This record gives sequence, C-alpha cells and structure tokens, in this order.
Amino acid sequence: VCYECKHVGMLSIKTANKSVEDALKMPDPVDLYYGLLNEGEVACLFADSNAGKSIFAVQMADYISRYRKVLYVDCELSEKQFQLRYTSKEMGFRYVFSDNFYRAEIDPEHIGVQNYDEAIIKDIEAASLQTDSKIVIIDNLTYLCNSSENGDVAGLFMMMLIVEKNIFTLTLLLISHTS
Repeated sequence: VCYECKHVGMLSIKTANKSVEDALKMPDPVDLYYGLLNEGEVACLFADSNAGKSIFAVQMADYISRYRKVLYVDCELSEKQFQLRYTSKEMGFRYVFSDNFYRAEIDPEHIGVQNYDEAIIKDIEAASLQTDSKIVIIDNLTYLCNSSENGDVAGLFMMMLIVEKNIFTLTLLLISHTS
C-alpha cells in the first residue's frame, strides 16, 4: 500500500522520486533481443508494407526461442507460404526452428463475426497458456484490428492486449503497417 500515493480515478499519482525509489526495489527487465525487446514490455514494430517486418520478427522469435518459449501469431502468411520462405528447393535446405517456437495462424473456418476483437485476444491468451509461452509476437495488428485506421478502435484493442499482458505477465511484440 502506498501511503504517499494519491488516486484520481484510474490514475495513481506519486512524486517522481517516489516512483524511482519504488522501481529500485523491482528487478531489472531481462533483455530478450539486443535491447529491442525487454521481458514484460510491449514493443511495436511498424513500417510500410514489404519492408521486412515479418522476416525480422521471425528472426527475433527464432533467437529468443533458443532459451524461452515464443508464440508467433501469424496473420500474414499461410502455412505453405511460411514453409516456402524457410526452405530452399535448389539447395535442398529446410531451416529447423527450435521446438520452443510456436506458430499460430487464424483458421478461417473458426472466425466468429461477433466480438471479433475480444475473441481473438482470448484465443491468443489461451494459445499462450497452452504453449506456456510468455513471449507473444503478433503479426500483424493491422489484420487483427480491422479498424486500426480508426484511433478509437485501435486504442481500445491495444488496451485489451495490455490488460492481458499484465494479467498473464506476457511480453508482446506487435507488428503493424504504417498508413
């Protein structure tokens, strides 16, 4: 209980010095990928289409999966497209990922039309729990949040994701296209 805190609605207010003192008692976040992704945080990777965001995110997931379980929610590629990206017929090469790297894609036969935003977040939560993955990469937010151009809808969707992150102590990397 913080006796030096004041509350205004959802906000908890304290001096900057008290914030630093309290934070000093907490463990430092673990760097998961060269300072770009820290444990327990939300990071966003965004750029124009075809800039290499998905390839970079898979590289990050592959690296992190060497020591942690990672759930990669792929709303961009089909299973076949993913396979083709990571195999070479000419050289007879198939890239082998860690067994800690889980890939999920949306099954079109199971898409509901009501409360889509809430349902997909609950499904990501359930998949994270089932795979025991505390690191979740969502590729891409533009697909999941159909009205991401609308700031209100995108903001609400982000708040729902952050609530899930806090409840389940997840690390989130969100990929999005810039408009």
